[in-house]
Parts: sequence; structure tokens; C-alpha cells
Amino acid sequence: MSRWSRANKAVRAELPKGSRVLDVGAARGFGTSSLAGDYALHSVDVKPAEISKAGKGLSSRAVASATALPFAAQSFDGLLCLDVLEHIPDASAVVAEISRVLRPGGLLVLTVPNRGVLRKLDSYNLGVATSIRVR
Repeated sequence: MSRWSRANKAVRAELPKGSRVLDVGAARGFGTSSLAGDYALHSVDVKPAEISKAGKGLSSRAVASATALPFAAQSFDGLLCLDVLEHIPDASAVVAEISRVLRPGGLLVLTVPNRGVLRKLDSYNLGVATSIRVR
């Protein structure tokens, strides 16, 4: 959970309230639901049963693959992709879609589980939640 908390803090620190934020691979939205009141939060997940249970306050939710996002180019000020890439065979296709829908200068917060040498020391298998500006 700490990974999601750090991701949410990054959004709050970098984006003004009201910004359009996309949560890719949102499942039920438990990782980013706290952003819904302050941001125009949009959620997508490939599993219909999961996204149908996503929390209230979302601007939209959609069943979609991270490799084919149903949004126009440069639609979002921020994008979260939390613990998704390790489930997708073609990570480069996801990165291409992220690049397409995120506006220039937008914020990307991406996490993956820690699978390195220190993974056994990490009780939550915490990865590094870092944010970058996409140019």
C-alpha cells in the first residue's frame, strides 16, 4: 500500500487540483481512489468485473487494455501505471500508449514490484515510486 500512497503524494505535489489523471490498470481503484475528489480521475482496466466495482467519484471508467487506451492523444495531465507492466508481455506497447495519451510535460508515475537482490528485505515488496515529466 505504501507504494500507492507515495504515488498519490507525487500527483498531489506535481499537479494542480482539477487536472485530468488516468489510472491505467486501476482494478477497483483502491490505489488511487483518494484522488477522485480533487482530480478528474479516469480509470481503465482489462477486467470488466474489477473496473465495474471501481469507487465513486470517478470521471470515467472503461474496460480497456493498457496497450490500446480509448482516449485521444495528449488527453491527460498525469498518468499512473501502478504495478501493471509486469503483467503485460509487450511493455513497449504500454509505454507507447502512455506517451500518446499523456500531454507534453505531463506527469507519469510508474511502479513495478521490487524483484531485485533486496526483495526479501522489503516486507511489502515496495518498488520505488518515482515521478517523471514526459517531454
